[in-house]
Amino acid sequence: MTKALRLKSIKFKKDCFCSPFFLIETKEGIKRMKYFSKTVCAISVLSILGPLYLEAKPTKSSPYPISKKLDHCLNQSATTLEMSNCFGAAQKEWDTALNMIYKKLLNTIQDNDLKESLREIQRNWIISRDSQFLFLHQLYKLTGGTMSVINEASSRTKIIKDRVLELTDIYNSAYNREGN
Repeated sequence: MTKALRLKSIKFKKDCFCSPFFLIETKEGIKRMKYFSKTVCAISVLSILGPLYLEAKPTKSSPYPISKKLDHCLNQSATTLEMSNCFGAAQKEWDTALNMIYKKLLNTIQDNDLKESLREIQRNWIISRDSQFLFLHQLYKLTGGTMSVINEASSRTKIIKDRVLELTDIYNSAYNREGN
């Protein structure tokens, strides 16, 4: 007899709320499990959205509205697929912003040796980013679950965003610019 079958044979009192298996085979039990599943999903989503909401506030070092757009998109999303698409769109926007700030910084630097150093640093960062993406994919594939797709997408987006903000801070501090 499997473990699941043994659980079915356990008898619980109708008013016993101490077991997560309470009345699973009845309509009321199914209703309770659906509510429980939705609650767990909501808590998982909030654990992801909470930090994103806090980071969406504009700062002088982050003139990019991408986090606000992502937050709005996630608030409108009802499914995991929609949330994943929000992160995909944000990742593309952060990638575009990364290319723009990299080119801006590269074009502002006058010294050719310094330009070559920046190119080498960026090439190494791309190799590191790709390795991180591969690691994240394997990790979340191994852990599984619906939220693993969202967690992977969120992590990938954050990696690119962090690089954009890093290059933006370098540009702003080196050339005494604010928010450009």
